[in-house]
Amino acid sequence: MIIKDNFLTPEQLIKINQMIDADITQHNGRFERYDDEVDHHETDDCNLFYLNKEIKDFFFGLLVEKGYFTKELLTGHDQTLRYHEMKYPYVSTWHKDRFLDWEKEEIDFMGVTFFLNETWNFKDGGLFLFKQDNADKGEYVEPLCNRIIINNEDLYHAVTKIVTPDVKRRSLQSFMHVKYLNI
Repeated sequence: MIIKDNFLTPEQLIKINQMIDADITQHNGRFERYDDEVDHHETDDCNLFYLNKEIKDFFFGLLVEKGYFTKELLTGHDQTLRYHEMKYPYVSTWHKDRFLDWEKEEIDFMGVTFFLNETWNFKDGGLFLFKQDNADKGEYVEPLCNRIIINNEDLYHAVTKIVTPDVKRRSLQSFMHVKYLNI
């Protein structure tokens, strides 16, 4: 698990937010229904949006530039980038992002989470949890702005219930093949 704070420069962070806003405006604010994963619950007031190629190229270019992924990521067709707005009472249960059997060591796909919410209080819930297979304890990560989590080992992970009705947990979620990892 790689966790890095201050992943983007202030200028890059502004640009990615502007690009997301423009993409949402271009599509009249229509979000896709969040119903494609059974380990995510209480999603009626949550939104996800598959982002356009321009944003994908920009964000994936930064992942490559910073040395986490190979340049082949930029031409691959087996990765996605989504914008998430998660709200009360969203929660996710323990899961992995791979398509292969979760109990085997082989990994095909893994996830990247980049947080965009301007502020967050841990008392609001929405904490990113992770643990080793069969472990009875793990760790949590607060969803702080400009923090990235690269789940390069595809560890079990979950999100604690968002308990405050008026907050939004904003993030970019990417799922990509491990062949692009450069670490």
